[in-house]
Amino acid sequence: MLEELTLYSVVALKNLLPDADRALCDLAQQVSGWGRIQCIYRLKDSVLPEVRYWLLHGGYQNGVMTEEVAYIAATAGGLRAALDTEPDDEILDHAGALLVALACGGPAEDMTSYSDGGAALAAYLTRIAAAAASLERAGHLYTLDRYLHGWADGNPLLSAAALQQLRSQIEQVLAEPRWQGQVQAGLASDDLREVRKGLAIARRFGLDPIPVARAWITREPHDGYLWQTLVNAASHDEMATLIQLAETLLPFTALPTGPARDLGIGAGFEANHCFELILQRLKDFPGLGWPAVAIGLDARVTRTRHMTLRVFAEWPRDTWPEGTAETIQAMAWRDPDNGVKKRARAILEGKKLE
Repeated sequence: MLEELTLYSVVALKNLLPDADRALCDLAQQVSGWGRIQCIYRLKDSVLPEVRYWLLHGGYQNGVMTEEVAYIAATAGGLRAALDTEPDDEILDHAGALLVALACGGPAEDMTSYSDGGAALAAYLTRIAAAAASLERAGHLYTLDRYLHGWADGNPLLSAAALQQLRSQIEQVLAEPRWQGQVQAGLASDDLREVRKGLAIARRFGLDPIPVARAWITREPHDGYLWQTLVNAASHDEMATLIQLAETLLPFTALPTGPARDLGIGAGFEANHCFELILQRLKDFPGLGWPAVAIGLDARVTRTRHMTLRVFAEWPRDTWPEGTAETIQAMAWRDPDNGVKKRARAILEGKKLE
């Protein structure tokens, strides 16, 4: 079914049927993007047990953002009660995904709107402490730990005492060595999707992700997550080595050049995306990687030129290679994108970038 037609179907069903919830739930299961989300918006007050069950047990999953509907799934689906009453540990995977989405926040209601949030977190942590470990569950705990030790400070629904209790709970759970074993298994997997999950949380569990990312980068040189893992933790000397590696694996000289108003989206731009991740990090190393930065100034993709200019905004003027100011001045005059022109002028005038 076409996603863009779903909203019209939803409106028609609501107008034609006195109780459209079953039909909306059936329709939602035939789509996965905004169409599913539009259906879920209209199921938030449903009292039908089968609808509530579906929302909580995977109905929230969609191709846009779990955050869009996590609050509806948690409240209409009865997440808090399910953690107390459902004996099957499958509920822990759905609960973890929903609590993570609510903790991360987004365009819809989040943990600051969820009155049962504190109780749901406590019930989840109590049950997960006795449940089997998995890499997915370790990822959920990692994000919830970050939430409780930072983002949750601004949640008016969590008292200081409740927050402290939740922090104590999650610290006790994460201290168990079985979680580290799951992350190690993920890092050792031959499935890059599992490896990425392990890389994202390795340091929290006392593991170094760098050797694994280095081992994979030659196999998957266009994987942005691998490059991001490597450059984010790199020292000056390590960054210099990574630039040399990227020149070989990407390589820079093969990237599309000739400034244009190009979004750089879709197939064929994977190497360009990895190149941009390197550029973002180079702003912290004045003077390093000039061959890469020079290519960025002449990149076809508009976003890449913006990122390259940000590098020069962070580099002291005395670290600019000879001729850089003239190149940026030419961009301010002739670049096909007005935003790039504006940024180039701001840099030359020493203004702080937005």
